[in-house]
Amino acid sequence: MALLLPPLFLLLWAFAAQADVTIQPDFDLEKFAGSWHLMAGASDCPIFQSMKNLMTTSVAIIRPLPNGDMTFLTGYPLQEECKPIEIHFKKTEQPGRFVIDGKQEMRVMETDYSEVAYLYTFKESEGEPSSTTVQVLTRNPELTPEILEKFKAYYHSVGLSDDMMAILPKSVDEEDSQSSGPPPNQKSHISPSSFTSSAIFDLALQFPNSFLLNNNKHNFKIYFSLYHLVHGREIHK
Repeated sequence: MALLLPPLFLLLWAFAAQADVTIQPDFDLEKFAGSWHLMAGASDCPIFQSMKNLMTTSVAIIRPLPNGDMTFLTGYPLQEECKPIEIHFKKTEQPGRFVIDGKQEMRVMETDYSEVAYLYTFKESEGEPSSTTVQVLTRNPELTPEILEKFKAYYHSVGLSDDMMAILPKSVDEEDSQSSGPPPNQKSHISPSSFTSSAIFDLALQFPNSFLLNNNKHNFKIYFSLYHLVHGREIHK
């Protein structure tokens, strides 16, 4: 019996820690919808730790569904193109808290809807160590000192340390779009090429055994068998 106590204690501690993670009061999914820039992340996930120096900023588009669920559209780069990926987050009884297949929980810790959002993710899979992640998303691809300080406070609050954090450099596409800007009276367009390598991190945290990566920023080779990912359709290599 004594041998079972440490794992049980750790399991109970993990659930208790989850319960203490804040959620944005009166979360409004409609206001949260739209495009966001993933600017920084902190995680104890081994995949993130091995890739964080290769990542750049990426764009995510959040779309609310009529039943209260939401989709998270991002993408992954291949040699000649960027493939879009749509992830379905299911609502829970608590607004601002979503789940994927009961194995991953995502909470909107705080957002003002117009400038910044802080996301918490906890993933637990049988036979694998659990992982905790905090990400900061912004409407514009800029990190202010105030946003960065609050981001640090949030990831420290869930037990993540500074060496687990990465502030992502801007992708080439975002730098180009910022320097040129959209034509007058024309809405800016988010092209598939705006989805960059940090999008792989999001997928890696959710499905770490579903793909392989080679260690090359400009030549990621990803092999998917994510049959529940895009409206039930299987993605082939």
